[in-house]
Amino acid sequence: MVSPLLVFGVFFLLPIGALIFSLMWILPSARPISLATYIIMATMLLALPFFLWLWVFIKNAPIVKIDDKGLHKSLLGRFFKKTILWEEIMDIAVRGNSAKWWIFFSKSNLDGLSMGKCNARRDNISITFSEELKETIKHYSGKEVIVPSKQFF
Repeated sequence: MVSPLLVFGVFFLLPIGALIFSLMWILPSARPISLATYIIMATMLLALPFFLWLWVFIKNAPIVKIDDKGLHKSLLGRFFKKTILWEEIMDIAVRGNSAKWWIFFSKSNLDGLSMGKCNARRDNISITFSEELKETIKHYSGKEVIVPSKQFF
């Protein structure tokens, strides 16, 4: 759900920021640099890119497993574990745009909600849509996934 350009930017900015910050310590300057300048530079060039990379990783790296009990989402199989059983799923909604579609599994009703609002909800699990996934959901849950026509995107 995050742009590849953003991911590339994060991976590009983090090493460049570290290089610039280290060059500030190595290269001599004409006048002394204050401690406040070092703190601001460290925040700009190291902390912000690192936390941005961490946020992108947490948003894009979760693993979703589907079995006969339900959906199980976790980060690297260990962190931020979330499970929704098939009996708990109240709504299966497909949202997206012309480039990418997403399937949202929720414990509450998602009728009338946009993709952004569906994504912001904490009580659901989202997966990138594919025909294979549609068949897997039908196999395990017995529920049909209704895909809107492209005119709605």
